[in-house]
Amino acid sequence: MKKLAMVALATSLLTGVFSPNLYANDAVGAEEKRIRSFLYTTDFDNAIGQVQRREFAEAYPNLLQFARYGEKYAQYSLGLLLVSGEGVPLDIEQGLVWMRLALEQKTSDWEKRYEAVTKNLTKEQMAALEPMYQEYKRKYGADAQNMRCASETRRGSNMRIHVCRKTLLNQEFYSVVEYAEDKPTN
Repeated sequence: MKKLAMVALATSLLTGVFSPNLYANDAVGAEEKRIRSFLYTTDFDNAIGQVQRREFAEAYPNLLQFARYGEKYAQYSLGLLLVSGEGVPLDIEQGLVWMRLALEQKTSDWEKRYEAVTKNLTKEQMAALEPMYQEYKRKYGADAQNMRCASETRRGSNMRIHVCRKTLLNQEFYSVVEYAEDKPTN
């Protein structure tokens, strides 16, 4: 009986791991995928490295992917690139929306930068960004992308910071939600 239970558990885990599931929300074309944590982390670290080396054009597609996966640092960095147009097409509206979405992770430097960038915008201009922000939050926000946001104590310090992290599944996978309309068409 014990062996049968183990086989059933292994089968269900393998089925969930290797076959993408349609995400159970109201979004058409939403697909939940699991990515091995070491692959996810390596690719994310490479994207951040590209930004640090100021390889913005090369970093752009990778940042966009991880921003869509809910990663706050990627969302913030992508927003800055789009607002500045440095190495990427200038898109101030989308950049501001990504920057605002990144603020789900309460990082004071990011909040100050966002306020500085938006301080001269009118209420009407800010309101015009709201529909895009709500759509992005529904698709790429912390809740939608299986992120957990909380205060943590910084290692080696008593300083507390607010961070958003992916929830690790089965001690090996990160779950992401991808949308059909986000996939490139060739």
